[in-house]
Amino acid sequence: MAGFRNTIRERAVAALVDAGTEAGADVFSNRVDPVKADRLPLLSVSMGRERKATQGLMRETPEFRAVATLEVRAFAGGADIANVEDTLETLIDEVQNALLTSATFMATPILHIDAVEVDVEYNGQAAENIGFASITFDIAYLDEYEVIPGTND
Repeated sequence: MAGFRNTIRERAVAALVDAGTEAGADVFSNRVDPVKADRLPLLSVSMGRERKATQGLMRETPEFRAVATLEVRAFAGGADIANVEDTLETLIDEVQNALLTSATFMATPILHIDAVEVDVEYNGQAAENIGFASITFDIAYLDEYEVIPGTND
């Protein structure tokens, strides 16, 4: 069974591909593939930090309110920096809209999105202008663990 982190990453990739963003089908969930200028624009999806806090007593069924960070990295490139900026801004809007409005993405066990943060950078020093945006979603969910009889006596 896939864990929550894998499930949410896979749901995000599917929602972004289905949304028909500027990146088209170039939505990846692999952090090790190098970003190449001839493949831009593209989106890269990964899970970051995760924090869990207890939800009261934990004798019967240990339950945590967890917050995990989903990061979508958007990359755009081209000779004209204005076009790169426009493409990147469009991707940022498309990513947020796709994930925040997708019933499949927002399905159980997600409770809600705690926060969305965007950070944008441009590198205009190379022959090819490259724009990069990190769009992070703090995703709140309940995480329960089944107690195995006889282990907590």
